[in-house]
Amino acid sequence: MHWIILAALSREPGFDGLMASLQNRGLPHTVVRKPPFANYLVDQNDEPITLEIEEPVFVLGSSTMEDVSLKHGWTPGYINAPNFDDCLANWGDLMLNHDSVTGRIDEIQVPDVEEFFTRPVEDTKSVPGRVMTPEKFEEWRRGVLAIDGFTTIPPETMLQIAPLKEIWAEYRCMMVGGQYATGSRYRTGNTTEYHPDVGPMIINFANECAEMWNPRHAYALDIAHTPEGLKIIETNSICSAGFYSSNLDHLVLALENFHASGGFEKPA
Repeated sequence: MHWIILAALSREPGFDGLMASLQNRGLPHTVVRKPPFANYLVDQNDEPITLEIEEPVFVLGSSTMEDVSLKHGWTPGYINAPNFDDCLANWGDLMLNHDSVTGRIDEIQVPDVEEFFTRPVEDTKSVPGRVMTPEKFEEWRRGVLAIDGFTTIPPETMLQIAPLKEIWAEYRCMMVGGQYATGSRYRTGNTTEYHPDVGPMIINFANECAEMWNPRHAYALDIAHTPEGLKIIETNSICSAGFYSSNLDHLVLALENFHASGGFEKPA
């Protein structure tokens, strides 16, 4: 495949490892530039360009690269992630926030609790997942609804709100073809901590979840180790999820092997 890499990823941990893997394996790749929120690429003079690539293309970058991918007609291109409702329908109470409520920003009811977790139902970075108090949420909501003109957070944006859960550790698992390819621990308790030590317990659980329901050819599956056992936090697009301490050579190899097997040409 031809790999399209958004230049902004150079700030990500693991970027150098990704580029080294592509170069060492002799895989064609192009680093591209894109204005914020735009659906087109630009050259060094900031002039819009279109890339003519006939071979299959895999995209790594921000979620806005999905529009660029669609505009170019790339396959597999940018692979998005399922929304929370689809995950809940298929994984049920394996979801950490299976007891959440969902609704539009302008309509969702705020629970009468000290703090709660909220994030978009769709896999979008326009609203980050975070813990908020009812007061802070209402202040934020008033600001969002007061925006007159273009906004990446329109009133109809669907949010989920869930009670806070105790989490001992959080892991990101990169899934390709329904199997764990690589991953990273990214949080221990309340401390952000990147470490490649994922371990068989997490890997086996990730594979079991994918056996139950494999929503995409490739995606990032975030898993929490909690007092109630292992739970799925969320899925993210493998094309825009943070690498953390994942082994990027393992990811490149898994995606290339899956492509070589014709996997991207079949339904997920």
